[in-house]
Amino acid sequence: MKKIAVFIFFVFNVSVFAQESIPALSNAENLFEHENQFRNWLSSQPQNTKGWKWMARYENDLLKRIDEDGKMPSNEILLQNHAQIESFQNLRTKTEPVWSPSGPYGEAALFGIGRVNCIAFHPRDSLTFYLGFGQGGIWKTTNGGKSYTPMGDKLPILRISDIEIDPNNPETLYISVADFAYVGYDLYTADRKRNTYYGIGVWKSTDGGKTWKETGLKNKLEEGLPSITRTIWVNPKNSKEVLVIGAKGIFKSVDGGDSWKNVLDKMGSSLVQHPTNSDILFATGIYIATVKQGEAGIWQSKDAGNTWTKLSTSIVGNVVQRIEIAFSTSNPSIAYAVSCDVNNGFEGFYRSNDSGNTWSKSAFRGNLLSTVYNGFGGQGFYDLCIIVHPTDSKKVYVGGLILNETADGGETWVRSTGYSTIHPDQHYLAYNQLNKTFYLCNDGGVYTAKTIVPNINQNISWKFICDGINATSCYRIGVSENGQEVLTGAQDNNMYLKSGNTAKWSSEFGGDGMEGFLTDNYVYGSSQYGYLTFFDKNDANKREQQIFPPQSNTDIGEWTTPFLVNRTTKEVFIAGGNVHKLKVGDNLTKLTQLSNFKAYGTTRFPQVSSALAVPKNNPEIIYVAKKNTPLLKQAAEIWKTTNNGSVWESITNNIYKDSYITYLTVDDEKPERVWATLSNFVEGQKVFYSSDGGKTWENISYNLPNLPANSVVYQSDKDTEIIYVAMDIGVFYMLEGDNQWKPLLGNLPNVIVHELEINQTTRKLYAATFGRGIWVTDLLTEKSVQAADFYSMNVLLYPNGEGNKGIFTVKADFNEVEKIQVIDIMGRIRYEEELKPKALKYGKKIDLSKDLMGGLYFVRFIQGNLTKVVKMVVE
Repeated sequence: MKKIAVFIFFVFNVSVFAQESIPALSNAENLFEHENQFRNWLSSQPQNTKGWKWMARYENDLLKRIDEDGKMPSNEILLQNHAQIESFQNLRTKTEPVWSPSGPYGEAALFGIGRVNCIAFHPRDSLTFYLGFGQGGIWKTTNGGKSYTPMGDKLPILRISDIEIDPNNPETLYISVADFAYVGYDLYTADRKRNTYYGIGVWKSTDGGKTWKETGLKNKLEEGLPSITRTIWVNPKNSKEVLVIGAKGIFKSVDGGDSWKNVLDKMGSSLVQHPTNSDILFATGIYIATVKQGEAGIWQSKDAGNTWTKLSTSIVGNVVQRIEIAFSTSNPSIAYAVSCDVNNGFEGFYRSNDSGNTWSKSAFRGNLLSTVYNGFGGQGFYDLCIIVHPTDSKKVYVGGLILNETADGGETWVRSTGYSTIHPDQHYLAYNQLNKTFYLCNDGGVYTAKTIVPNINQNISWKFICDGINATSCYRIGVSENGQEVLTGAQDNNMYLKSGNTAKWSSEFGGDGMEGFLTDNYVYGSSQYGYLTFFDKNDANKREQQIFPPQSNTDIGEWTTPFLVNRTTKEVFIAGGNVHKLKVGDNLTKLTQLSNFKAYGTTRFPQVSSALAVPKNNPEIIYVAKKNTPLLKQAAEIWKTTNNGSVWESITNNIYKDSYITYLTVDDEKPERVWATLSNFVEGQKVFYSSDGGKTWENISYNLPNLPANSVVYQSDKDTEIIYVAMDIGVFYMLEGDNQWKPLLGNLPNVIVHELEINQTTRKLYAATFGRGIWVTDLLTEKSVQAADFYSMNVLLYPNGEGNKGIFTVKADFNEVEKIQVIDIMGRIRYEEELKPKALKYGKKIDLSKDLMGGLYFVRFIQGNLTKVVKMVVE
């Protein structure tokens, strides 16, 4: 595992070493003011400060989503978009390619695949359980975690806070469609919000997760924080009775989710059933310090959730923020609770000896939610979990950044894991009585243990069981010229590099992986706020050299800082507040500043850049976009130089200015032609094009769905000129000169596509998704008769699903298929065979029963650079 240190602090002058709490959102007039407060706070913290990245990530996402009035989009917009995407799916023709997964995958899960919020066990089969991801949807395993199948990929939002299985009918499931992990960081004054952090209520499946429908609890995105639901409970005595708790309180249904009644008007997070009496339930109220709303406390119901009474405890309703409860199953009279304070650090550990009726607070005052007990703060509203050992009522585990253990009921504690022994940030801890196993869900996936042995230096207890899941949250992607190497940056999980077609990915660089480039023998990577480094592949030690920020500490970058490598001139271009460049292979001592933009507001840095484009055939020309801040009357800007930075001119002109400009792409042959994408929920303001170097802009959004646009790339071939756009759901393309966008959605789940990259050598289009890893498809060849014939071939694959145990037959009526591959959901090639002409005409039987476990696979038929993909389900 490569280092995971966070390097952002090199950007700032570190002058204060007494750690203070992160500035409260409620102390700022708007999100933009808070962003400045937060950065100033961060600059004063010691280099090893932890527990702040959730805020930076959250703000970065919020700052990119805004409607025309600076407000959050309505729920109707999202559902309309969902319906429109579904209609786009139906427009797909047989003559275009579809997507297949392409990684990342590697040893030791590459230090993580993404945040898992929850786990739900089948009541009678220990090998079957479901995982809910912060982004990435729902995944089901039927073999104990050896392989997984994604469920519900066409839900409008793939953010899941909880999954509940009906104990009487395991084919019936309920899900909270929202991301509760960020509920404490909402801002009513934010004015810019990423819609998918909010909720659209409770959804239900009656076929084991294959299909989903809304229940009667249809929360609306425009409600903001109150739209978020979290924990769901199904009454084991009567499956028609369902409870859900969230930011609007507790709601109960007595008809299996068709209708709901509010039974407790208190913001809450947890619902816990007494181990021996399902009529007795406990709920925890939350207080959200950032908006000064809610009331922390413990409520009890003795009639299966119909009525609730607040219990008398020493918990102060506006001092404690969040509480999690766990009962001892070996001694049901004993229960424990852990809470976080308004700084998200440890507030207290509580014990009940009378089945939760009364509670006393432990004398322990160390910080269980930091990495060291004398540390300050934590992430208690983001990650907090608790469980009691199944056979020892005095042994309790509490998860925050790390996992902690007490053997005496909470009087003394030891650290059970270290910050690097398993992935940090613990969200959910469960025990499956069927197989006597602990399951720990965190920002890196899921780990299991039969016995937990405390050790902060090495992992001797936990086994990673998410190897078959493709749920990495990728920010950006880089592909080498020959198409054999791919590099991607992942939230929380470093950068991943694949060197060669069949090579496994390796974990490189550190922090949250961002933009990356591959050129010659050099690998360039970045982490948050523009910490950019590179290493030489010929260096066995992969020693990194820094290239940004400058030694003079005169610049800083955006959360994801735009930079690129011009392979023609062997130069690296970086857009922080100013634009800089240096030769490939040089370090930051050779960094040259090419612009002199004025300082932004009261800061000493210029406004950060959000996008950058340089034509490979004329690097004297540079386009750069500047971030907008509408509430401070700072519109987005686009600047251009044609003489290597000697003179810069504003070319914002008639582009839509009240939006975050996410991406710029320039025509390498005709650099006066440039495209820009915008991130917003304003109908018809997604993509702009200029044919005159930015003097005028043409809105080419046309029929694109009302979703944020994140990336644009341009394909120019002898007989094809196509523009591709990546959006918050899906990829769309348009032939140049046309005025209608077409969907390129086949097989893609409904997750954010952050960036696209074209590789002309392999004729492939790559997509970096935020929650489902890297995907790949063929470049379109709209005017090729041969391609149309190939893609429209009839393929018969049987059995597919029921009856397929890894033995199947494929037939195809295209006689020139050269190769067939079977890949798994991670993009790993599991089978490959060269074919003779007409090899599939009469059917070919393939036996992979010893190689394929249950799950989703993709069968690829290849001719030259063309690939046709067919999904296959193995039982």
